[in-house]
Amino acid sequence: MSRGGRLDRILDRIPGYAGYREKERRRDSDRAIRDKIEADFGQQAERLGRLANRLADDRQLDAIGVVNRPLTELRAFLDRVRTATYGYAPIFANDEVDESVLDQIAAFDSALADYVPDVERGVAALEAAPPADPAFKAAAEQLSQTIQQVSRRFATRAEIIQAGKPLPEKDMLAVLQPDKPNAPAAMQLQTGDAVSYDGSDYVVIGRISASFGDSKALAFQLRGGDDKQWLSVVAGASQNLYWLEEGMLNRGALEQSISIGDRTFQLQREEQGSSEVEGRQGTEARHVRFLMYAAENSVLHIYDWGAQRLVLEGVAIDQRDVEIFRR
Repeated sequence: MSRGGRLDRILDRIPGYAGYREKERRRDSDRAIRDKIEADFGQQAERLGRLANRLADDRQLDAIGVVNRPLTELRAFLDRVRTATYGYAPIFANDEVDESVLDQIAAFDSALADYVPDVERGVAALEAAPPADPAFKAAAEQLSQTIQQVSRRFATRAEIIQAGKPLPEKDMLAVLQPDKPNAPAAMQLQTGDAVSYDGSDYVVIGRISASFGDSKALAFQLRGGDDKQWLSVVAGASQNLYWLEEGMLNRGALEQSISIGDRTFQLQREEQGSSEVEGRQGTEARHVRFLMYAAENSVLHIYDWGAQRLVLEGVAIDQRDVEIFRR
């Protein structure tokens, strides 16, 4: 496993990093990497701390508990980074060190740097979501999982430094491979499949698939109930399911906030991309604008094709509450 151009670009821009090839510079490089990790992830810990303080000022005690879990995990990780001491570690003491050991340490350094944007996005999602919205707790859980992954990778990096021996390649790849959340089975739904939720059965009669770079929104039209139900999956950093019903909204500009009855929805996410709409009339590809709004315990999804708009209102649900039966 050799360091490629991408790895060089990530690590060589860190002040004080000189690589691990020269024995007398290895401790300096390790210290430079840990200083950079502490600075980058420390900024996110400070943001989470400020969010927890705002929630405390607003006396939102339940929300504080939600934020405190990833905050505590992130602070514990930073403590390990800050206090890591390796004593007599072979890579620092010996001139001759297996080249693959040095390459693996550098690969872990790069992997840790790659996680900074993921943690930033997770913190931003928490800051943006209303504490009463299910998306707030989902964002905290996803952020917690990401921090746990970072911590595991740092612990394995320390083991390699202490042992001075490389991991078997299959073990190395297993550790570096990002843990992916289980994709909801609903993402594979097709027309004609059956869905059971809250004691009622439905059949998929149409579908919208919208793509926005690395994320995707899927909405499945269901027959059953009053024939206005939809099951939606929004995939990205997390995989969230929503039980929705067709709603009405006056035409006009879609603002940062939308009022429906006595509820006010705040814009949480807006994307533009390509969509494929499948229904009784066949399949059609169109450019789409997708907007997600949230109010207390409610969500609003809007697919806007310009001349046509679909408004779906409902709630976030647990994927374990949905049963799927293939056609």
